Amino acid sequence: MKLVTCGIYERELKEIIKKNEELFSGIEPVFLAPALHVDLNALEQELNKFFNKEFTGMVLYGSSCLPELKEMCCAQSCPLPDGKDCAQVIAGKDLLNELSQSSKDFYLTPGWLEHYEAIFKEGLGWDTIDARQNFGFYDRVVLLDTGVRPIDDLEILEFYEYSQVIVEIVPISLNHFEKCLIQLLTKV
Repeated sequence: MKLVTCGIYERELKEIIKKNEELFSGIEPVFLAPALHVDLNALEQELNKFFNKEFTGMVLYGSSCLPELKEMCCAQSCPLPDGKDCAQVIAGKDLLNELSQSSKDFYLTPGWLEHYEAIFKEGLGWDTIDARQNFGFYDRVVLLDTGVRPIDDLEILEFYEYSQVIVEIVPISLNHFEKCLIQLLTKV
């Protein structure tokens, strides 16, 4: 069974699969490019490569990554995680609400940090001026550190230089993400 997923989740997903080998033994993750959600047509085309066949599996994207995603998954009887974006899928709405100091927080996962150039610079075409204008709305960037890879100080500094918004690192567990994946499995 295939699990079609955004590459943003790659490290976290591999960690969960490794921890629960028996449970996920029949699952074949298919990692799509992390920046696809910035080009809705490209994301829809990639997903349709799976949906146009007799697809049995799951999709691991936030529901707001593509406006038609819920309908596409429903038409295929394909479960979708509860969460509008990767931060909600990984951490859960409750934790994000608890962490939120204001509505002006931007949540970043390690995958987003790792691929921010592909997403913002290449995908959206933002130079530093565009980034500062778009991120200028936010009071802070909250990096949800899942512990799946070391977070390098230079990475944080580079992202800060690009966005000009303070980055606060918040360690989180993978418990919610693991529960989310297990729940998807029960719906297939």
